[in-house]
Amino acid sequence: ELGPLQLRRRGQEAGAERNGQRRRGAPGGRPPGGRRLPGRRGGRSPPADAPPGTGGRMDAVHAERGRPSPDRGDVSRALGLRRGEQLHQGALRALLLHPARRR
Repeated sequence: ELGPLQLRRRGQEAGAERNGQRRRGAPGGRPPGGRRLPGRRGGRSPPADAPPGTGGRMDAVHAERGRPSPDRGDVSRALGLRRGEQLHQGALRALLLHPARRR
């Protein structure tokens, strides 16, 4: 009754619908403001008392020196990765949270 084309198109539409609901800030989607982790602010705007140029992400070690905690871009640059090359999330997180690399 339905050829594979119609079936596939229907599947894609369903996928688009599901994805739309997961978009940040979409009604019924995830809240805007980055990943919420306990004890951290969302990664959008800096708190009012932060020095200018800080992207809202501060952790204790870096706050002393008034610079934001390293983010994805900082780590990629430090590793010498070129545009389009990236470390997968688990490895990246390990580098960001690794105690020896905290300073």
